[in-house]
Formats: sequence, structure tokens, C-alpha cells
Amino acid sequence: MSNPTEGQEVRKPTSVLEAIKVIDLVEIIPKFEGEGGKLDGFIAAVEQILSLIKGEERSNIGLIALRAVRSKIVGAADRVLDLDEAEFNWDQIKGILVSHFKDKRSEQDLIMELTNIRERKLEVEALYTKDITLKKAP
Repeated sequence: MSNPTEGQEVRKPTSVLEAIKVIDLVEIIPKFEGEGGKLDGFIAAVEQILSLIKGEERSNIGLIALRAVRSKIVGAADRVLDLDEAEFNWDQIKGILVSHFKDKRSEQDLIMELTNIRERKLEVEALYTKDITLKKAP
């Protein structure tokens, strides 16, 4: 076994215990099925966990963490990733999720919508139906 020379990083092998700790942390993250309103929270939770293993993304721990995160993406979101043939890379996965599931309405649109609700005094059921229709629009 050779000693590392100056400037070389000493890498210790991934222990089973470290891998289990990462998987336990990822278990805290809720599943994401494609609901636009939950996307920001899902991304924030994933990035908080991944920040704990910064620099280890290509190590065994990083790969285990990413596989565990990927298993949390189910339903419509999982199908979108499969259809887009997403690589095993968090930045690409996040980009695809954002492009497909992020609420496309601007802050100004939301303010106008709230103003119109008050002016028209729309019923909650009618408003809910309209909101669902808008979210399904491309």
C-alpha cells in the first residue's frame, strides 16, 4: 500500500454504517408524485440532505444517497423522469422536475387572481375547479 504524496487526497472506504445513516436521512424526505405545490419543499429537503455529503457525490455514499432520493420520486414525476431518460444526476433530475411541475404563474398573475376572487366573490368549489384546470394547462 503506498502513502499518498503531497496534494493527494486520502480517501477512506465507505463504511456500511455511513451508508445506513445517509439512507435514514433520506427516509425523512416525503415522496414526490408531481404535485406542483410540493415541489419546492421536496427540492429543499433533498438539497439539505445532499449538502451533508458535499464532495462525496461520486463516492459510494453519494450514489447510495442519490438512489434513495430517486426512489422518493413516484407516480407522474417518476414517469416524466423515465420518459426524459434522466441521467443519474441530481441537477438534471431537479431541472426536469422544475420544468414539468413548477407553477408557471408569476407573482403578478397570482396577485391578479386573488384580486379577481375578491371582486367576483367566486365560490370555493368553482375556484378550485378553475385552479386545477389552469395547472393542467401546458
